[in-house]
Amino acid sequence: MKKISTVLTLFVLFAATVMAAERPAVVRGVRPLGMGDAFTAVADDQNVFFYNPAGTTQRTGSLLTLLDLSINIGQDLLDAYDFIDKNESKLKDFNSLSAQDQINLINDMNTTVTKLDPQVRVGVPNSNYLSGPMGNHYHWGIGTFGQVEGSFKINADIPPSLNYDINADAILAFNMAKRWDGVRFLPGKIGAGVNLKYISRSQVNDRYVSFLQLEDFDAPPLQAGKGLGADLGFLYQPNDRWNFGLAAMDLLGTSLDFESIDAKKGFAAKPTRTSVIKTRWNLGTAWTPSKIGISKFAVPTGNRLLLAMDVRDVINSKSKVLFGDTFLPDTAWTHVYLGAEYRWWFLRLRGGANQGYPTYGFGVDIPFLKLDYTFYSDEKGLFAGSLEQANHLVSIAFRFGTGKTAARARIGVKDDTAPAKETMVMPAATVPAVDVTAPAEASQVAPDVVPVPVQEAPATSPETNP
Repeated sequence: MKKISTVLTLFVLFAATVMAAERPAVVRGVRPLGMGDAFTAVADDQNVFFYNPAGTTQRTGSLLTLLDLSINIGQDLLDAYDFIDKNESKLKDFNSLSAQDQINLINDMNTTVTKLDPQVRVGVPNSNYLSGPMGNHYHWGIGTFGQVEGSFKINADIPPSLNYDINADAILAFNMAKRWDGVRFLPGKIGAGVNLKYISRSQVNDRYVSFLQLEDFDAPPLQAGKGLGADLGFLYQPNDRWNFGLAAMDLLGTSLDFESIDAKKGFAAKPTRTSVIKTRWNLGTAWTPSKIGISKFAVPTGNRLLLAMDVRDVINSKSKVLFGDTFLPDTAWTHVYLGAEYRWWFLRLRGGANQGYPTYGFGVDIPFLKLDYTFYSDEKGLFAGSLEQANHLVSIAFRFGTGKTAARARIGVKDDTAPAKETMVMPAATVPAVDVTAPAEASQVAPDVVPVPVQEAPATSPETNP
């Protein structure tokens, strides 16, 4: 029998979380997740393709990502792997165990591993480009993205069994956006943008696959689907410090048409089907404060701090934000995201709250090379705090032009919390006249001499005029 760890490696590469509805084709960025995933009004980098297409209008220069690699490992996956590694021989030889040992193993699984939801997400090399402003404040961008995400679940059956679901996405996205300055009756700037995307998705899932059947396990056939979708976004900047964003992701729903597959390798046939990624309406705001605090106790930020808040999927009939059983139902908090980012030199410090769970992260931003880490948790239940799924995300990218954003340079002046340097200017009336006919010593004025009003000197030739 193949080692259980080898089988799990296969699932890590091809597994996906089981969902009743079609999951969105979204590449969640390490920077947004470090900020609690509150990014609708912040989006000023490659994340515009998945958070707000209007965010491109903030850019003052182009951005090129040659290569972006990331891996997301769920904490449950690490715990499940640790359990399987310790009990590998028992799982492999389950039928040869005594009745009492079988019962003990099942009990251990019931109290530990069956409660876990192990998942992993691997981003294949992603590349993209965003332009700076062109012509009358037009912007555009293009990107190719790919990722394989998934989870598996161990069932405490006799013998133990496994559920898994496979999902792999390849996305081609095109962004177009425009900014308007000084719209009538509305101060500030308004940006609007759209993402057009082609999605190619491969899926497969099986349930209750016995561990005893894994000896001759072969990779299951993937069911391929494809579709076209669009996102619409707006960004309003009333001044240099505030942003307000609105995004409709997968506007009108994105349909994916899946081809049928024949029965083979011991796996059942699957018919053609069409599934829809539902529309999600997201609201967000972002603020770059000059100070934090009240009055004389306020601490200057040096304009390095960015604060953000999102309310996501605000029109959701199953998980309501407002007007559920009460005006503010318990499900509302699963839609709330808070985040912060502090930039100092080449370091990026991030923190926030993703659906009520704390997030934190840091990044190293040096020319061309970007290294980032984020820890975050998602809520898998209906209510905040009911079913946490913790994750570790690391990323390495080769990126050019990260500093050319209005979001980073949104404050177009130096830190206004620092005292301005004063320039001493002597009034013209206090400057003594110089008599060109007198010796040089006569033109020197003693420090304690009070200057007198100056009489207009007679005209002189250019050669003698001082």
